[in-house]
Amino acid sequence: MWGSEQQRQPRLFLAFSHNTRAERVARVLRDRLGQVGVEVYRAMDDPHPGESIQERILRAIDWADAIVILWSELASRSEMVRWEYDQAVARGKKPCLIKFPGVNPPEDWPADMEYLPLSGVAFPQGLAGILLPAVFNAPTWTEFVTVIRNFAFRERDRAQGGSHW
Repeated sequence: MWGSEQQRQPRLFLAFSHNTRAERVARVLRDRLGQVGVEVYRAMDDPHPGESIQERILRAIDWADAIVILWSELASRSEMVRWEYDQAVARGKKPCLIKFPGVNPPEDWPADMEYLPLSGVAFPQGLAGILLPAVFNAPTWTEFVTVIRNFAFRERDRAQGGSHW
């Protein structure tokens, strides 16, 4: 690829509990973020026979500029999601939480953690039935994806000591 490392697409690690509504949201996020220039890693998309899931996840966390956690009810009880969060923080990453309605982050997580609530987002057809109905004056799905994209760019630039803007 030509150009400097600064010009590469930001890379995002997406953590979530599988077999849930969050998995469907993760798939749509991966696709939509890819359309706006963000590479997204989901462990389920990375089959490497013979390599443990923990090894793959650690490699992906190191690869990623930004960490986003889809914080659903199942994720709140998942030891793996908690482990992914702990590993990201241990590597100097500042995760952003995308919070499902009615699910609060653990009390021992930083009070200044960035988060986006899903309860106020007007989702495109196909996701609207997965999540709670949108509220009046809610941001659009495009605006929601843009916020996550900007977070990924900012974290990429922070890690590289530069500025995208």
